[in-house]
Amino acid sequence: INALYLWGMWFTFLVLDEEAKRFIVIAVGTIYPISASMVACTRTGLSKFVIKDDTFWLTYWICFSILFIMMDYLETFVGSI
Repeated sequence: INALYLWGMWFTFLVLDEEAKRFIVIAVGTIYPISASMVACTRTGLSKFVIKDDTFWLTYWICFSILFIMMDYLETFVGSI
């Protein structure tokens, strides 16, 4: 990534409204780790111990991310009632 790309992303982020910025931050911070964790949980060819440990921690992060997304948008919804 060169400086022109960073300036372009920065300018685009400044132009967006608050809800769009919030969505981007949540998407990068939670949705990507959910998908990467699901891929890691389903990989094969590793030792039993590594798979068991990966599955435990990645399941934790998947659940955490799902609950974070639900709580964030429910908080917004309940706050607007």
